[in-house]
Amino acid sequence: MANIFKDPKLLLFGKGPGWYQWHAWIALALDFLGTACLTVGIIAAALDRELGLEPTHWLLLAIALWVGGLWSWLLAYTIGKER
Repeated sequence: MANIFKDPKLLLFGKGPGWYQWHAWIALALDFLGTACLTVGIIAAALDRELGLEPTHWLLLAIALWVGGLWSWLLAYTIGKER
């Protein structure tokens, strides 16, 4: 029972007030990677060729990266707001 966290916010929002900058940088990086994947997916669909992955997979990867970036931004905002 000693390993159970008393504060569930620690599990959801990171390790403390100093981590909001890290989450903000990760959100920015994931958004840039998502935009790059979206661009490659659009170009692959327009050329009707596979550029490493199928165009649909590039678009799904872009959506997943944007969702991860949104979650990281939400964490950074919440931690920064509490600070």
